[in-house]
Amino acid sequence: MDLAVEALIPHRGRMALIEEVLAVDEDSCTTVATVRKSWPLFDGEAVDTLALVELVAQTACAGGAWKRCREGKAGGGGWLVGLRNGAFFEDKVALHTPLITSTNNLYCRENYHVFEGTVRAGSTTICRMTIQAVRNDQAVMGTEAFHGKE
Repeated sequence: MDLAVEALIPHRGRMALIEEVLAVDEDSCTTVATVRKSWPLFDGEAVDTLALVELVAQTACAGGAWKRCREGKAGGGGWLVGLRNGAFFEDKVALHTPLITSTNNLYCRENYHVFEGTVRAGSTTICRMTIQAVRNDQAVMGTEAFHGKE
């Protein structure tokens, strides 16, 4: 099975935050990303931790697309995501910080999902959150480069 991030998420350009899928199974996904200048909410030195909601959403999306592909279904398009609750232990994350994001699927009914996500920098937990998402079943093919230029 293809674990190329480009095949698992519809995001392109500066909105493609995750760089690699480290592990994935039926209910969870773990990815790695590095904070870049091109990320949303970058202020010239660091990224506001609110941007990590998108990182959790993309990790959940990658896991969901992997599962759908495994079942013989199309990966689907983007998700409309809402933050149900979250605990943010840092205000900002410095440029070039490697981040490990893990998500667990808590609930799924048709196109509606609830995920628990954690973002860590090394052994430090940056945030924990629960997101809810509605999946768009229309596949999206971007023409822009996968990662935004620095």
